[in-house]
Amino acid sequence: MTGFIARRLVQAIVVVLLVTVIVFILLHLHAYRKRSVLGLNELELFDTRDSIQESALNCGVALVSLLIVIVGGAARSSLAGMAYLLMPVVMTLNGTLMGKRRRRLERLEQD
Repeated sequence: MTGFIARRLVQAIVVVLLVTVIVFILLHLHAYRKRSVLGLNELELFDTRDSIQESALNCGVALVSLLIVIVGGAARSSLAGMAYLLMPVVMTLNGTLMGKRRRRLERLEQD
């Protein structure tokens, strides 16, 4: 596969990922805006915001990958896939922080 084709392929995959994740962000934002109609409680609001944040972090990693391809060109297109190795780190940190906050909120709702 030529470098040009590899670069375009990686770009296409990243754009599809970004569009998919952005759709989820928009769906969660819509639910958040309709929170009073839906009757969401504090825990459900927290989960909605957490989902938006998690999706935004996924977009961030995808953008890093896309930047590697755009800036690095065909010679660096193989590194674009390695950018996704950031995802477990970012998601673990986010999950740990948000999990602590959610447990605190659960305790407050029980009282």
